[in-house]
Amino acid sequence: MMNKSCYLLPLVILLYLTTAGYGQDIKHGPGPAIPTEGAVYYGYQPQHTVDTTIHYRVVFDIHAGEQNPDQINLLLNSIARFINLHTRYGVPLDHLHVAGVFHGSAGKDALNDAAYQERFGMPNPNTNLMHELKDAGVELFLCGQTAYSRGLQPSTLNPAVQLGLSAMTILTEYQQKGYALIRF
Repeated sequence: MMNKSCYLLPLVILLYLTTAGYGQDIKHGPGPAIPTEGAVYYGYQPQHTVDTTIHYRVVFDIHAGEQNPDQINLLLNSIARFINLHTRYGVPLDHLHVAGVFHGSAGKDALNDAAYQERFGMPNPNTNLMHELKDAGVELFLCGQTAYSRGLQPSTLNPAVQLGLSAMTILTEYQQKGYALIRF
C-alpha cells in the first residue's frame, strides 16, 4: 500500500506546472469605475467573450450585513466588483443598469454616518462606496419592512439610499423589468 505523500507530491508538481506563468500576468485591484472598492482579478483574456454591446440589467439582493460593524458589506462590494469587472473588459458604464436592495441584517449598512455613529460608535464604513455606486448610476434601496422592524428612521438613511415598500416588492419589480437577480 502506498503512502499518501506518494500521491501528494505529484499533485503539487502538477499544480505548479499548470499554473506556472499564469500568476505573473494576473493583477488584482479596483476597476476603472469604482476606484476604492470592488477589486477584481484581471490580466487574462476570458475564453467566453464578454458581450460589450448588450445592456446588463441586474438587481443585487443585499440580504446580510457583516457582524463586525467596521467592515464593508461584502454584498454591497459585489456590486462594485460587478461594475469594475465589466467596465475593465470593455462594457460601457452606461450599459450597466444596476440596483441593490438592503434588507435583514444589512439594513444597518444603509444608514448615514451620524445614525451609524450613534449605534456603533463609528462612521458607516459603507458611506464612500454607496456614494461611488450612486455616481456610477446604481440605484440603492432599503426595505421598508426592515427599516420599520429594526427601528431605522427614513431620515437616518444615507442620501444614496431610497426607502422602498419592501425588498420583496423591489426585487419582484426589477425582475419583471428584465433584471437578473444576483444574491452574492
